[in-house]
Amino acid sequence: MILIVVLAICVVKKNDSPEEKTDRSFLAVVTEVNDETIYIKPVEESVESKSYNGFTIFKSLITDESQPQVGDTYKIVYWGGIAESDPPEILGIESVTREN
Repeated sequence: MILIVVLAICVVKKNDSPEEKTDRSFLAVVTEVNDETIYIKPVEESVESKSYNGFTIFKSLITDESQPQVGDTYKIVYWGGIAESDPPEILGIESVTREN
């Protein structure tokens, strides 16, 4: 019985490894622009909108040449989880690109 539990823990840990990361993405609208950060709100159709009202991300994570403005829509691609901070933090961001 103990061996089964230990094996199950190892399998769970292995599946969470960065080598086997799975990209997730969602669309978000910029609601606030600051010097180094923007505040984005997930669109209502996204899974993230069901649990989070919004996120703060650094402008330096924007992977295209756009300058964010309130009302712009961005596609966020990430492989990590979402930290339960205030505001929540998206972990493992791969790209942030303007959609409109």
